[in-house]
Parts: sequence; C-alpha cells; structure tokens
Amino acid sequence: MMPPRKKRDLIAAATIAAAQLGLAAGIYQLCAGKAGARELLLLLPAYVLTTLGVTMGYHRMLAHRSFRAGAGVRRVILAFGAMAGMGPPIMWVTNHRRHHARSDQPDDPHSPRGGFWHAHVLWLFRDEPASPLAHARDLLRDEPVAWVGRRYHRLVLAGALLVPALLGLAWFGATPAGALQGVLWAGLVRLALNQHAIWSSGSLAHMLGRQEFKTADDSRNNALVAVLALGEGWHNNHHAFPDCAFHGFTPRQVDVTGLAIAALEKCGLVSETRPVPGMTQQSERRLATHG
Repeated sequence: MMPPRKKRDLIAAATIAAAQLGLAAGIYQLCAGKAGARELLLLLPAYVLTTLGVTMGYHRMLAHRSFRAGAGVRRVILAFGAMAGMGPPIMWVTNHRRHHARSDQPDDPHSPRGGFWHAHVLWLFRDEPASPLAHARDLLRDEPVAWVGRRYHRLVLAGALLVPALLGLAWFGATPAGALQGVLWAGLVRLALNQHAIWSSGSLAHMLGRQEFKTADDSRNNALVAVLALGEGWHNNHHAFPDCAFHGFTPRQVDVTGLAIAALEKCGLVSETRPVPGMTQQSERRLATHG
C-alpha cells in the first residue's frame, strides 16, 4: 500500500497538473479565437464562488474565527472551498495557522525567503505536513469541517468535472463538445486560477507591495493580488490584524470577500463579524514612515 504522504502528493500533483494543462488550453482557445465572452461569463461566477469558499470559509471563518455561521452555512461555504482544490479544510487551516505563528521564519511552511516558487507551490511537496493537534485542535470535532473533509476528493471531482459538464451542456448546447467546454472553463481553467490567486497571497504578497503596518514579517499590501484573490492581497493589513473579518481598511482597498461577509451578515446568515480596527489601534501599528 502506498504511504499516505506519497499518495497525498500524487493526488495534489495530478490536480495541479490537470489545472495547468486546462489553463494552457484555455489560453490557446482565446488566442485562436475559439473562446470569448461566453466562456468568460461561465468562468467568472464559478471562480468567484469557489475562491470565496477559500477566502471566506477556509481562511477568515475557520483559520482566524473572524465571524460565526451556523452548521448549514458552514457546510455550503466550505464545500465551495473544497472545490477550489486547496486540500481538506483542517489541513489548510493547520498550515495557515503555522504560517502565521512563524511568518517568514525558518519553519514558516511557505515563506518566499526560500524562493518564489517554493512559496508559491513547491512547499506543498517539500514540507512535512503540520499537525492538526498542534495548530487546529479546535476543529477536530467540528462537524461541518469533518463532513467536508470526508467528501473532499468527491467535491473536487464534482467541482472540476461533473458540475462544469452540466453547466456546459446548459450553456453551450447539449452535445459532448458543450460538456467538454464547460469542463475546461468552469472546471480546469477555473481551478488553475483558484490555485494561483490563493498561492499568490503567500508568495507575491510577501514580496511586492507596500508595508503600512509594523509586523514581524515581510507581508505586503498588493493591489493585484487583492483583485485576483478577492481581497486577500491586502496582506499587510491582515498580518497586522489577523482576526479582522475585513482586509480592506479604506474604500480604495476593495475587499470582495469582506463585502460578501457583510452581505451575509445583513441577511442574518453570519454573525459576530470582527470589524476593521479603530483608528487608534491602526495608528499604533503604522510604520513611522507613513505617519
């Protein structure tokens, strides 16, 4: 029987490779004029929903407990997160909390001080898995987390193949070609964009951008990553105030994930959101060069 670590790495490598091949095929179609607005209109909502599953669910709800939600809402959000192919919720949270505990230090699992590609993706295969007992003990008996974890691989396959195929049949026509086009754009291209957007908050947003707050790491506010990762690129804000449900602190720092959390709160679906820190707290942590 294959060792669990090796099996995990093979599944992760296959998921990543399939997504990158799909992305290459999508770029080819766009350049060759074989895809256009219809494909992008199918891609965008699928991308937003699954990215929010990670940024809102895995990250802000679980890893930092920045808001609360009932079991049903948690299952839905985390299921969308699983479809982004980032790993089961408890393992993602374990690695992320370890990152915050030792950010840009030698045992940070994905610091760019080890090189861009290490921080972006290679750490997944180089680093020993962190222990949930050490970093995510509070989630070991969390029923929605366990529910999604047990179904993780089925959710990835459903998000990458089954649901996109059905969308393709409805969107492009009830033919095999329509189903394949759905799998390509709402499945593989979307999955690749999920991966690169989320990975960039651990790589680019620790290398390029502006440091507005005093933190013990290299976190930066990076507007491009904020657009791609729906607000996660306001990364220096996040490292200065990790428990805050909102990463954009000003109107110019657009935080789509924060806006989605606020909308769900108005609908009564989430509660106890941790607000943007007050001006006094912010001023105490700002870098002297910015006043």
